[in-house]
Amino acid sequence: MVDPRRFKSRSAVNAYGGLGIGQSVTNWHVVGRSRASRRGQRAVKRVLFLAGRAAIRGDNALARRYANRLKSGWEDRKAIRDVARRILFVACAMWIRKEVYRDELVSVPSPTR
Repeated sequence: MVDPRRFKSRSAVNAYGGLGIGQSVTNWHVVGRSRASRRGQRAVKRVLFLAGRAAIRGDNALARRYANRLKSGWEDRKAIRDVARRILFVACAMWIRKEVYRDELVSVPSPTR
């Protein structure tokens, strides 16, 4: 990624990283179930998943986010994808604003169960 400002939205960044949700569409109708996207930059996706696995081992907002997703009934792979997506968003925001990482700015949803 050369410049994160080239993306118009967070969903565009998400698609670039291959962390989006894919759906098959035929004749303007959704066919089948939603699934993890196979598109995007494979190297970026792999690095984000590795960073997500490393982040959940620490005592930080990303680890708390992951734990709350699991408590809410999310599958492990979906919770890791959520953490990887959050890492990508935070990294892009830090890069654009030229700021350092601050743990208190990462949103941690409360468990729904």
